[in-house]
Amino acid sequence: MLKNHPKGLVTLFFTNLAERFGFYTMLAILVLFLQAKFGLSEQQAGEYFSWFFFAVYGSLFFGGMIADATRKYKIIVFIGQVMMVAGYILLAIPSLSLYGSIFALLIVSLGSGLFKGNVQVVLGHLYNDEKYSNYRNAAFMIFYMGINIGAFLAPFIAINVRDWWLHVNGFLHDASIPALAHQFLNSSLHDNTQLLGLAKKVTLDSNNFTSLNNFCVQYLDVFNKGYKFSFAIAALAMMVSIVVYRIFHQTVPEVSGEKAVAKQSNSRDSNKNDNSTQILIVSLSILIGVTILSQLISGVDYKFGLALGLFVAFIAYLFQIVPYIERPKILQLSMLLLVIIIFWMTFNQTGLTFTFFARDYVAKSVDPISMLFFNLRTILCVLLALAGLILLFQGSSTLRYRFIGGVLFTVFTAACVYFSSSAEDYNPISPEIFQAFNPFFIILLTPIIIGLFTYLEKRRIKLTATRKIIVGLIIGGLAYIVLMIISIPLPSPNAMSGMILPESQRIAPAWLIFIYLLMAIAEILISPMGASYVSKVSPKQTQGMMQGGWIFTAAIGSKLVFTGSLMWGQVALQTLWMVFAICLFAAAGLMIANFKKLDKIE
Repeated sequence: MLKNHPKGLVTLFFTNLAERFGFYTMLAILVLFLQAKFGLSEQQAGEYFSWFFFAVYGSLFFGGMIADATRKYKIIVFIGQVMMVAGYILLAIPSLSLYGSIFALLIVSLGSGLFKGNVQVVLGHLYNDEKYSNYRNAAFMIFYMGINIGAFLAPFIAINVRDWWLHVNGFLHDASIPALAHQFLNSSLHDNTQLLGLAKKVTLDSNNFTSLNNFCVQYLDVFNKGYKFSFAIAALAMMVSIVVYRIFHQTVPEVSGEKAVAKQSNSRDSNKNDNSTQILIVSLSILIGVTILSQLISGVDYKFGLALGLFVAFIAYLFQIVPYIERPKILQLSMLLLVIIIFWMTFNQTGLTFTFFARDYVAKSVDPISMLFFNLRTILCVLLALAGLILLFQGSSTLRYRFIGGVLFTVFTAACVYFSSSAEDYNPISPEIFQAFNPFFIILLTPIIIGLFTYLEKRRIKLTATRKIIVGLIIGGLAYIVLMIISIPLPSPNAMSGMILPESQRIAPAWLIFIYLLMAIAEILISPMGASYVSKVSPKQTQGMMQGGWIFTAAIGSKLVFTGSLMWGQVALQTLWMVFAICLFAAAGLMIANFKKLDKIE
């Protein structure tokens, strides 16, 4: 698979895999850590979560600008790695305050901005050599597979480390306890019955249970220190990323600045008559005006108004710098970017409200068969058995690969049978683990979906990027419809008044896994297709700006993820999910209404 690729691909693959593993280890536990450590409400935790996501994506734009200006891409990548290590180490300090944690998250986000985009530039530069140019697309497929492998492994490691620390200190894990413990300690818990029952259940030695107050203090301390160990694992992963990058840095040449200088020179020549100051003033005025005017609308806060203002100001800036003949393209691209904002707002609920839902409404334990998907060792067995099955029956497989496939399928299917037969009748699971299913499905489905597209193209059934994005939006909307239907019998968070939903009333984990499956399909269809569309149809003089705009829309959409936590507890669950379903269907409707125009310019 790597035979025809430069050695630098392997270096960057493992550099990025280790970095993404560290990042997603931190991300898997972030929102629940903020609540468990500082007693934050869902609304408060969601606010910090959305600002962090905004900073991560927003800093990509500035990280690219710094690297473009200095032409020191490799050094910028290294600085980003060091900053992320520093941020994770700060997060791992047990006594760090809330504001200290926010500062640490800011360092992580800025480091990610310096690293994430620029490491891809370095990768692309490897394939500027004509000897490797034909393998560019395959290289990026391999590279992105590393991202998803890291993201898949991270939640399992994060929760295993935390649960290990709990067990060492004589406790079992229960995600419901931290919120109840905080309520008890601040005297806002009206009925201690549920907390008392859970406390006795998770205390391994009943002789160690002296009082409910002591239990709450001890459990929160141990629980949060377990999370701190997970942050330390993230720091360790980033150190591995740095070691790989520095030891094998000679396999990755520095990015040449000659072409960029020429492009910059041409850009200056073609735009030498532009009144840059006037354009900037107009754009800033629109930003301020839209933000202020939005506050006149009841229920709209400054954060939403600022996000809207940034988007409108960005589009206004583009309209001013392109020739009149190119403005229809900008208008259509603006509509696509608006759709992408809606998508990221809804998709990133997988790390926020979906996690709240998994903690409060999904069964806390599973049967032996289902447990295969909630344990790292057993889910790897499932993956390897599936890989063997594919090799066994793939039409292009040689006899040798069919034999290997048969061995893999037989051995790891037997391992799955063994693990499921030896498991307990009820096996506890953690809410954070569901975040592993999105990368799991992306790893599993990406080659299948690519194969499907290839099959259709051979039969002259062409699916343009526009069509794929529309289908992705509809599938995402259907995911929320399913979530809305299964939430109908469930009480709203507000109706529970801080109490815990009994296990008998919770939904089966398979439902949430199915929803993650639908969202993963939507992401595969929308994210790469949207980026490809923008790069293909952007006016030549705005291609760099439009790619920055693509990242910018991800930042705005990620900031708007707070709408989920804002509505959490304020409306019925089915209403919450219906709002996001309507957003996605409306976005699909907007794309369909402009289908001919979008398809025409593609």
